[in-house]
Amino acid sequence: MSNLRATNTVLPGSDTIFRKFFQNSSTLLAYPNPTSPAVFFRGYLPVGSLSDPVGKNGLSSFHAAMLSTGTRQHEFRQLHTLIESCGASISISSGYLSTLFSGQCLKEDLPFILGILLEMLSQPTFPQSHFERLQQQLATIFKIQSQDTDEMASQAFDRLYFRGHPYAHPEIGYPYTVSKFSREDLQAFHNQKFGPNGLVIAFAGGMECEKTADLFEQIFSNWSVPNQETQADLPAWQPHGEALSDHITIP
Repeated sequence: MSNLRATNTVLPGSDTIFRKFFQNSSTLLAYPNPTSPAVFFRGYLPVGSLSDPVGKNGLSSFHAAMLSTGTRQHEFRQLHTLIESCGASISISSGYLSTLFSGQCLKEDLPFILGILLEMLSQPTFPQSHFERLQQQLATIFKIQSQDTDEMASQAFDRLYFRGHPYAHPEIGYPYTVSKFSREDLQAFHNQKFGPNGLVIAFAGGMECEKTADLFEQIFSNWSVPNQETQADLPAWQPHGEALSDHITIP
């Protein structure tokens, strides 16, 4: 592990942001504000739609949405009651290249909230009831999108302009892929691709940088996925050099 100590300059920059790198290949950044009673954090893991298995477009997005529905220690209602009881928040989402998370809490609640965050990232249970509910919600979203001319035009543009590239596919997938997802798909995706390798988390607020780094190491250091698959690099995109068009029929 190595670190660079933050200095006392006013504005955040490369020379004022505290950094620490951990043996499980995660990275912590921090910028303190001693006058704030709260701590804000934001981070990512390098697992996104680019990691969707062939024929399972939207699985990464679905997986991210399910991470907050229950853990081995706490079912959905318990989990969110605990978070809300201390006035904190945690959110998780997915993009093309990464799974994003963010949250906030009072500085005295940071140890507890980081423990909950670790549960959500490392020990999800993907409850069947929430799995089915999310499938139904996405089915409704797909139906609404199919009637939205702006959305259909946007998808058609991506499909043509990025033909043969991952950006051609919507992050949430397609009705015919999402409807075939199973909980086993989620668990396999999680076991193979989700781990601390490449995790980056940034803190700002009323915490002490060194103590926050020690706390993060204490809570997250045991999270290890030895066979974690590395997401492939985003392939280069080359213009097609031709005029493309499509005709979309709104049902």
